[in-house]
Amino acid sequence: MTSANLLTLKPGEINLQWIPIEWPLTPLGENKNPYLTGWQNKPCTPHEIANEIQGGECKAVGLISGPCYNEPYGHVWVDVDGPSVYQLVEEVSGHQFEQALPPTLTICSGKKGRERRLYRINKKDWDHFVRNKYVWHASAEKEKLEILWQKHQGVLMGSHPETDGYYTPEGLGFEWVLSIPYLPAWILEGIKDKNKKQGKPSTEQGRVVGPGFAINTRISLERDMQLAVEATWAMPPEAADDYDIWIMAGQALHELDESLLDVWDDWSKQSDKYKPGECQRRWQSFSKGGGRSIGSLIHIAKENGWKPSENYKAMNVDDETLEHVSKVLEEIEEDMELTIEPERELVELKRADVNIQTKTKNKKGKDGSNVTRNASSDVIADLLLQMYRGNLLYSLPHGQFFLYEKEGKGLWSPMQKVEILGDIRDKLKEIKESGDLLPMGFSSRLMTDMSEHLQSALCFNGWYEGGDLLLFTNGILNVETRELLPFKREKYMTQQMPYDYDPAATCEDIVVWLKHTQYNNWQRAQVLRAWLRATLLGRYELQKFLEIVGPGKSGKSTYANLAVALVGKRNVYSTDFENLEKNRFEAAGYMGKKLLLFQDADRWGGSVSRLKAITGNDWIRSERKYQHENNEPFQFKGLVMITANEAIQTTDYTSGLARRRLTIPFDRPFTGSQKEQKELIKFNTKGEPQGEFAPLLPGLVNWLLDMSEDEMREYLMETNKKVEFFGKYAHVQNLRSNPILDWMEHKIVFDPGVKSCIGFLTGSASNQSYDNHTRWLYASYAEFCKRCNVHSMSRSRFEVVFLDICRNQLSLNVFNRRNSKGLLFFNVAVRESDGKYDNYPSIVTVASDKEKYEIEYGVKISVNRDARIEDQETVLETDEQYGSTPDPGPLSM
Repeated sequence: MTSANLLTLKPGEINLQWIPIEWPLTPLGENKNPYLTGWQNKPCTPHEIANEIQGGECKAVGLISGPCYNEPYGHVWVDVDGPSVYQLVEEVSGHQFEQALPPTLTICSGKKGRERRLYRINKKDWDHFVRNKYVWHASAEKEKLEILWQKHQGVLMGSHPETDGYYTPEGLGFEWVLSIPYLPAWILEGIKDKNKKQGKPSTEQGRVVGPGFAINTRISLERDMQLAVEATWAMPPEAADDYDIWIMAGQALHELDESLLDVWDDWSKQSDKYKPGECQRRWQSFSKGGGRSIGSLIHIAKENGWKPSENYKAMNVDDETLEHVSKVLEEIEEDMELTIEPERELVELKRADVNIQTKTKNKKGKDGSNVTRNASSDVIADLLLQMYRGNLLYSLPHGQFFLYEKEGKGLWSPMQKVEILGDIRDKLKEIKESGDLLPMGFSSRLMTDMSEHLQSALCFNGWYEGGDLLLFTNGILNVETRELLPFKREKYMTQQMPYDYDPAATCEDIVVWLKHTQYNNWQRAQVLRAWLRATLLGRYELQKFLEIVGPGKSGKSTYANLAVALVGKRNVYSTDFENLEKNRFEAAGYMGKKLLLFQDADRWGGSVSRLKAITGNDWIRSERKYQHENNEPFQFKGLVMITANEAIQTTDYTSGLARRRLTIPFDRPFTGSQKEQKELIKFNTKGEPQGEFAPLLPGLVNWLLDMSEDEMREYLMETNKKVEFFGKYAHVQNLRSNPILDWMEHKIVFDPGVKSCIGFLTGSASNQSYDNHTRWLYASYAEFCKRCNVHSMSRSRFEVVFLDICRNQLSLNVFNRRNSKGLLFFNVAVRESDGKYDNYPSIVTVASDKEKYEIEYGVKISVNRDARIEDQETVLETDEQYGSTPDPGPLSM
């Protein structure tokens, strides 16, 4: 690869744009740990990772190894863990290191001799991975080569707790993501050899059948590994001093899986006889079938009082129990699937907890009945409702709990599932400590039950969505009277401006900057002002989206950031066209936001149906991952802003998109030096605005509210008439973004009384013109596209779009009728069809000044909006009777 194609990651850098959208990701915390519950089975997209980063908990990004969704391949991480592993690789493979592990995406942590390389593996080879991790131990202590498959992840980018962060070596960066090589053959052969030596892990199969359901259970190697680790740490510390027990433990762990060396080594450190490296030396001498198994380990642990968990077992029981099983099935399966990384302290705590609960449960009165017992769940739920004091609601549209004043006064804020469970846990602890309702303590099951109780009791769908009130950090503003009202919970406001309202504040510097970006044209700056006012007040009914285009350093991002700071970063959702149009879960993200932002949008040539639905106040389906219930569709009651270097190019040329589009150029780039450049508006890691404009936000609110509602609507709905510049600019911009309109500007004239045939394409030679392209409309259009190197659309779609542009975008009296010879369009002609049209204005020019050309033509040229639909019919008579007929009605679509 050339140096121009290199995508080298710097230490600690996070660049989600380099990660393919189909890769299964998981966010990582400060210590490289995945923190999402069930992360192995709940991969995230790059956009979801971006939201986690914005939330502050995500410090790095991990790629989950194993099968890659529905792709015919999977990802395998090859982990080089120590300097001595390089020699090990060469010895095992028989090749030099760079030949043994060919170049691919390589992630380094900054520690010597540590790197991870990513490879692919064909679906046909997945069956060889009977274990999720394979290990080759090197000569140095705790240094090894690991092959990671399912239920593992490898860090792609982000921070490292002990170094400057993860990075990629030059030439081994993200330029490889589209051409990841396959796993070297010697590794696959080594895995097959290990399978022969260690055998295929045994599994226990079971089946539970009940009314309305049947469950197939499968208990795999991970369960046995977990039991083995717990049994090892359950043995007393002095057992590590007994040579026979010490050897037995090592052989049993080795028999189960070669990756358990570290467990044996850590357990052995309890003994005064411990020698560094001795466990590894012994481990490499062990062979398969040495006579010691997990049963030997469990036997010793039981002799010391340990009781293995039997939660995984399923037995034939009565129907009542089976009904209960069906309710808790999801929790049982999750417990079975997740592999616990055990620590000795956790195991001891678990053992102590079991003993305490057993004693409490077995405590009986003189009559043999239990003395202590937890209150029923409905009693606990009613007590929780009292403790929340009306400050908690469950939003049906969002599928989330909302808590009052969690993040700000007067504000109802959404809570993630883990947050509400944590809050419930804190309150259950209060109940346990303050009374006798929970003498037995509580489990995570009770927390989940309480969440479900609260959902059913606190359903709500009455959030404030108007624009007459604005919530600030010091009160609620009545927009019409400018009166600041006290906070009130019953206003149910979910959006807050993250600053105080100050009626005396000003923002002169912002006004001067806005005028500067528009070459000191006050009318152009007023359009920018009107848009910010509409964004602040949520005037979604305008059915407009703003498109800011221009070169770098022209102020596009500053204006977008100003809009974000104005309404608060938490009230903004950032996305891109690919996710908006293709990701069915994207809608749940921007529900309830004030602003949907496409910042630095890439060139997009696809469909914009979802964008039209959002800006057209259509009903939008809301789907959430891992939720089977379908939420009610919603209307997006915010505004849409796009910033880009060039206008978006789409396949939609109809009036449906054109009427919603407002394009404003930022074409005055900054020309000063780096020292002269200022930070006007930016955000810190908490999403708080900073920079010279940040203190001026209260003044900006006053300036925006000083503009009247009618004036705002005129600037946004009648922009081309209100501002002379935009009338000319919109004309040029429309021609650039719409090839049909461009063709009409160059090739079509408006002539009342004439008719033109739609025609067909004949004459297919690439170096020849289409037949009749000087007379037939479709042939003329196709010829124009060919010469402009633009793809042409089908004839049937052309009929619809051409009529739509004429009548709905240009508002001209153009109509069509079908006779025995085909479809005819009236009042339009191809310029080249008659020499008299050489000096005729184009049809687009005529539409721009109808009053002038109605005088010149002597007839009304505007479209008749009141024509009846029943007047539309197929014409079979001669063409002559329609030579100068006025429009009899709507279109033949």
